[in-house]
Amino acid sequence: MLAPGSRRAFTVLSSEALKRNDLVEVPHESASILLALWHYRPAFVYGDRIDPLSLVLSLSDDHDDRVQGEIEEVLEKFKW
Repeated sequence: MLAPGSRRAFTVLSSEALKRNDLVEVPHESASILLALWHYRPAFVYGDRIDPLSLVLSLSDDHDDRVQGEIEEVLEKFKW
């Protein structure tokens, strides 16, 4: 399991983010939070956590070997 990051991460629907005029993109290293824009509303079937498949899909473009290893672990445990 990866260690928690130093910043909190949140998701928001991209359609909702486009309605706001107070969001400003800053360099990754300067950000106090991470905001992930999603094109659909994920299923929050585990309280405040998204469903495993949505998580895997959101991270599939991350080329960090550690992240890819965690994705494989999630998929191995997933009950198809």
